[in-house]
Amino acid sequence: MLAVVFVGSARAQGTGYNYRGIPATIEELDLGFPDKGKFTGQLDLQIVTQGAYLGVNNNPFAYWQRVHLRPWLQYHKSLKTVIATSISYKKGFEIPPTGVKESDEYRFTLMGTFTQPKHFGAIYEQVRGEVKNTRKSTGEWTHVPRIRFRLGQQFKLGDSKHNPKLQVYEEVMVKYQEHTKGLDIVRAFAGYGWRVSEKVGATIGFIVQAQLKSNGTDFDVYFGPSFTVRFNLGHSKHPPPPPDPDID
Repeated sequence: MLAVVFVGSARAQGTGYNYRGIPATIEELDLGFPDKGKFTGQLDLQIVTQGAYLGVNNNPFAYWQRVHLRPWLQYHKSLKTVIATSISYKKGFEIPPTGVKESDEYRFTLMGTFTQPKHFGAIYEQVRGEVKNTRKSTGEWTHVPRIRFRLGQQFKLGDSKHNPKLQVYEEVMVKYQEHTKGLDIVRAFAGYGWRVSEKVGATIGFIVQAQLKSNGTDFDVYFGPSFTVRFNLGHSKHPPPPPDPDID
């Protein structure tokens, strides 16, 4: 995964695409609410910072990229299948060196997570459909439907009471938007997750994602650390969802 980072501002041989690296960080706080029958709730607060392109500003804390407030309603059909929906709000900030403008986004999401326990941990598949409704600083609205496919792996790291795990996933996103290509983002994540206490869990890791810009030839490659803390309010018989760090 780390091999992707070599792309600072290089052209991939024979592909016709340009890749430009951008250092970034993700900090996320999740609150899990106790179950009511087969339903649980969760509220995510995510903050993303970034630098500019490598060689311009390498400080991953130089700019606020976004703040994303994301409530979830989750239906636990079984211990292996969870269906979730969300209407979230994302505030995007202007980042002059990369040409990003300030924006407000209201996102509707429907997501299914399907887990298969294994002797080494678990494998899960996640399918997410969403519509991104974005208001630009000019007042113009765009409405972009997108589908995301994720394959995740969880590996047990011993039998400690802290339940340590290696968390890994790979994800691809495709969108429908006029005058652009369908591919949106390709992403990979690897991290260490553990139970801090009975009601608190944490995951720290590293994420790399390549996002195709609207010109169809330039990829912005974001990379950097991610840290997530999840607090469980009350008790629940349902297992928590897998970590969800992203910078899209």
